[in-house]
Amino acid sequence: MKKKKFFINSVPRYRVIKPSWPNCSRSTFIVLGLLLGSLWIFPSQGLAQTNTPTDTPTNSPTNTPSNSPTVTITPTITQTPTPQPAQGPVPLGSAASYAVLAGTTVTNTGSTTLCGDLGLSPGTAVTGGPVLSCGGIFHIADSAAAAAQVDLIAAYNNAAGRLGVTQLPQLGGITLYPGVYNSATGFLISTGDLTLDGQGSPNAVFIFQAGTGLTVATSRKVILIGGAQASNVFWQIGSSATINAGADFKGTILALTDINFFTGASFSGQALARNGQVVLQGQSGGLGAPVFTSTGSGSLAGQLVLAPVPAHRGDRVILFFDKPPKATQWEIVNVAGESVATLSFTGTSNHYWDSTGVAPGIYFVRIKINYLDGTNIQITRKAVVIP
Repeated sequence: MKKKKFFINSVPRYRVIKPSWPNCSRSTFIVLGLLLGSLWIFPSQGLAQTNTPTDTPTNSPTNTPSNSPTVTITPTITQTPTPQPAQGPVPLGSAASYAVLAGTTVTNTGSTTLCGDLGLSPGTAVTGGPVLSCGGIFHIADSAAAAAQVDLIAAYNNAAGRLGVTQLPQLGGITLYPGVYNSATGFLISTGDLTLDGQGSPNAVFIFQAGTGLTVATSRKVILIGGAQASNVFWQIGSSATINAGADFKGTILALTDINFFTGASFSGQALARNGQVVLQGQSGGLGAPVFTSTGSGSLAGQLVLAPVPAHRGDRVILFFDKPPKATQWEIVNVAGESVATLSFTGTSNHYWDSTGVAPGIYFVRIKINYLDGTNIQITRKAVVIP
């Protein structure tokens, strides 16, 4: 700093002369400050010199009045749903027909009703057998259960291999859009309900990848809105899943070890455990109430639902209505997402898909229903077709 001497009324005074900013030869940026969460950045070249006086007037107040208001800024952390590329459903193979599939044991206490098959392999012990509805079949240490376990391993690896975004472990109280979400420390739904928003698409797919476990706290719910379907929600769990009392769960659990349901918990979807047990305590759940049935001469005629009971090729998949329809539009796609058939019907009866000529396999039937009262819905269901 330099001082320049001058006089006012014969009294010597000094003025501080500040050096000019040096010229910088690089076009780098210098961070000068952080203010209320905003980063202020100035270029190192061309910093303007100002002529603002540097002396502070002697009569300027130096202290903040005691009655000045104090403003406290508290940062708020929120999780905003981020759109992701569309995903196809996880292919379950022959495991698609199972409400419950376990590796070691299936234990049930209380009154449990499951819509779908119950399978166990390589274990053999099923205690307190639940009631199977929707034409479900017990497969205990048989070839069908063994094949389902092989397909479960493939489905587990498929779900684990999807690319997605890192998600905070706590899922309670938030809304998520379709996509893939992963957490190395597992998932917890405890501080509120989890809402999954299909964004208007019944084909929206949600995949959760948990490095460890999944825990749903007492009475917490997974809520589906915007056309989201339980059949398109997949939970790949690196250890065990626990659904506590009174919880309402949605989706297919693909667990490496155990799946435990506590008293009064319900689930719409599938509980598939690779190496461990499935414990049930008075559940009502599975693949959902029948929406479709079939006609024909096959041994399963009249029992088909789009999951879990397979249809014989050539059976008709018939849609039954809860109120008079005006029209329906159908699209049948295979597990690769390729369209197999498109259909449209008008009137109040004879809305069906004839599976004659369709190769055995798993299909997804998407139907838009327009009712006479002006309302409409869209649904997606799985169909398993066997020879």
